[in-house]
Amino acid sequence: MEFTLKYRGRTIIRAIAPFISIDKQILDIGCGNGVVSDQIQKHFRCDLVGTDIQSYLKKNIKFRHMSKKDALDFKDKEFYLGLFIDVLHHIPFEIQSKLIKDALRVCSEVIIIEVKPTLTAKAIDYLINQIHNPEMPILLTHRTKRNWIKLFKANNISFKSYKVKKPIFFYPVSNYLFHIKSK
Repeated sequence: MEFTLKYRGRTIIRAIAPFISIDKQILDIGCGNGVVSDQIQKHFRCDLVGTDIQSYLKKNIKFRHMSKKDALDFKDKEFYLGLFIDVLHHIPFEIQSKLIKDALRVCSEVIIIEVKPTLTAKAIDYLINQIHNPEMPILLTHRTKRNWIKLFKANNISFKSYKVKKPIFFYPVSNYLFHIKSK
């Protein structure tokens, strides 16, 4: 099933390309098995570190375990860019904003890619996570675009929203992409 992640990784690479520089450090928050992280690192020839609450890496990437679910164990502005790639809907709503604010502490900028909350997307997410890591919490705490914007405004976070192009027109899910910074 790694091919599904590689296919998804190509879509993500196209979406984040305008925000990545070769010489910048990147933190992949909630890197999962590291397949997509590895693709990003190789494609952009960047210095990437993955972090997650558990390690089930299938790729050899730099990794640091998250000791808390709502905080990152890194220094202020240690990274130029932080990535949340389809990870925040696995986190309780009340922790999402804490983790995003902490990401803005350790990263100058953050990219959030999240799936739009449809019944199809939730079913696919559930099934894929059962295959890739059955121990992963599947909370399905998705937000609508309007709810993401409310979260950013309530936390004084500067943001821009971008459209993520589907790899093929009948691809079953759509994603939001938010580029965020502290005000």
